[in-house]
Amino acid sequence: MKIGLLFGSFDPIHNGHMAIAHWALDSGGCDEVWLVLSPQNPMKPTVASPYEKRKAMVTLAVEDEKKIKLSTVESDLEPPYYTILTIEELQKRDPDVEFVVLCGTDVKVQSGHWFRANELHKMVAFVEYPRYNNDRLPFIDVSSTEIRQGLKLDYLNPKVREYIERKQIYNSALERGRALYAAGDICGAINEWSHCDGTEQQKQEAATLRELASEILAYRYTDIYNP
Repeated sequence: MKIGLLFGSFDPIHNGHMAIAHWALDSGGCDEVWLVLSPQNPMKPTVASPYEKRKAMVTLAVEDEKKIKLSTVESDLEPPYYTILTIEELQKRDPDVEFVVLCGTDVKVQSGHWFRANELHKMVAFVEYPRYNNDRLPFIDVSSTEIRQGLKLDYLNPKVREYIERKQIYNSALERGRALYAAGDICGAINEWSHCDGTEQQKQEAATLRELASEILAYRYTDIYNP
């Protein structure tokens, strides 16, 4: 059996992820696809939502799928969650299975710098999914970041969307503020965080971020105008 592994935080899982999984089944030669949910991507400092909620969303997304499954193998491992350590664990559990890693071209290039990269590439093949479909259009032009910001919600499985809204997992103002801050627009970030509504935890987080950003902005003005 050949199983394709699609690694991710799935924060949240969306139709783009599922399109890759279906491509691997239809054209990539895989018998099954496992969505390997990472508690914490070693390449990313944080995730927006807790592991159990991301697990619940993936479970809902694959509920009606026969050949696409959730893998929680990394929850049994100790951090950091390096890909090669996950592959070693999977091969130990299922020695007769041929595992391949599903990835885009950018990830394949980056993988050359991953932990024990040479061993990893000898151990498992990397299967690149197409960047464009047959009409030369983006495979599915959506990102988890956009969805966390309240954009492109139609790219969510209806059950996943209902779960997100019912649990108030993401706060669009909070996420837009983070994106603006990362882009260097501190004033824009403060404005978004000032209009943050949602759960008490989200409002408290927005208030804390707003306060920290305001202090940074005040320091910059002091530094500029009072050398």
